[in-house]
Amino acid sequence: ELDPGDLFVNYRLGLLYADEGNREKAVESLREAIRINPGFSGSYLALGSVLLHYGDEEGAMAAYEGALELDPGNRTAVGDLSRLYYEAGRYEDGVSLLEPLYEQRKLGENGKMILGRFYYRTGRSEDALTVFRALLATIGERPQVMRAVAEIEMELGNLRTASEYLERLVEIEPDLFNNYIGLVLISNGLAGEPSSDEEDRRFSSVEGTDYLRQAVSRMDRSAFYDNYIIGTVFRKNGDLEMAEKYLASAERIVPDDRGVLLELAALYEDQEKIDDALSRVRTAYGNEPQDPSINNFYGYLLAVKGDSLDLAEQLKSRALDDDPANGYFLDSLG
Repeated sequence: ELDPGDLFVNYRLGLLYADEGNREKAVESLREAIRINPGFSGSYLALGSVLLHYGDEEGAMAAYEGALELDPGNRTAVGDLSRLYYEAGRYEDGVSLLEPLYEQRKLGENGKMILGRFYYRTGRSEDALTVFRALLATIGERPQVMRAVAEIEMELGNLRTASEYLERLVEIEPDLFNNYIGLVLISNGLAGEPSSDEEDRRFSSVEGTDYLRQAVSRMDRSAFYDNYIIGTVFRKNGDLEMAEKYLASAERIVPDDRGVLLELAALYEDQEKIDDALSRVRTAYGNEPQDPSINNFYGYLLAVKGDSLDLAEQLKSRALDDDPANGYFLDSLG
């Protein structure tokens, strides 16, 4: 009895189908509402929400983009679309979406937080710091923002500044594993070179050991990242037994992770367990046969073992084709 060509009939019907859990009918009705009147942003928003709920992220992004063409400041569309862009790795698109709103002072706290992350992911670290510092000045010591600032400062080599944030985070949240990792890296000499003498931050070996101990006592032993990062630190410190314990746990949780496979391979090479090292590198090679670093490492281990030297030479030559001036690759081939 209702007009099947009416915008709001189809729009409301789509919402009812969505509430009922009938995805196909909901999408069909909402797309029909858009066809009838492409100028009504509500249909795009509802369609985006339905598609997102059912895991169609590409479709949801397209729907939200349609909504924003009609209503550029719609908070729901901006919020959901920025999150989808971040998860999809579309960081430049995220900057293009949020930067104008930031300049117009129309971004809330969460929007500024994700814009800072977009800046960071696109290599605009200074812009990210500007956003995050402004946030801290407005909202106070928010741990999530402080961790982001510390991470960027550490990446820029500002180790003293990063340490100040991290030490304050440990005071605020003493039981959180993530607050210790930056201090573990800096205090154990694994955070790279300082950007200047003023930014050099040296800890005693006792302090470095203590931060590592505190991190281990707070780690989630079922979490991949916790085991991986702790195992890596132990390996860099030369404690191969402890390194193997945590890296092996990380491997059990995520068997094909590139970083863990290569860390374990390097560890087993240090222990002269070449077959165990080769086992991990072969797995990594099977996943990424074009990766020059993996090709080089694979060929190097074969050469160390004195096995399959023709294959070893092919692998190293392939690595050098990608990076002819790489001293490590040339050394391995020699």
